[in-house]
Amino acid sequence: PNGRDLTAGPHPRARAFGMRRGFDPPLEDRRLDGTVEVLDHRLYYTVTPEGRLLRGGAGRLLPPIGDGPELSREAEGELLALFAALEDELAAASAETVTDPETERALRALGYVQ
Repeated sequence: PNGRDLTAGPHPRARAFGMRRGFDPPLEDRRLDGTVEVLDHRLYYTVTPEGRLLRGGAGRLLPPIGDGPELSREAEGELLALFAALEDELAAASAETVTDPETERALRALGYVQ
């Protein structure tokens, strides 16, 4: 019922949006450059028209990927507010219960419901 045009982007400076789900228990993502990122939360990301990848979640932003100037405090605040709103939206959606047994079985089979 709810949809979002991902090609338009939810942020004025963005053209795409995505999300990586959280992980339980936390896992370590070892990168080719030797860095390690702990995967213990949802990670939201958006791509600017210039091709920069902006990522964040859980009340923090990760360093931008790609060439370009650092984000202004205003832009950082806008992104954090966007990510927080999306987190709230997901929390509200997950609070909804499925009452149709057939739908619940299908979601359980796909791993969406435990």
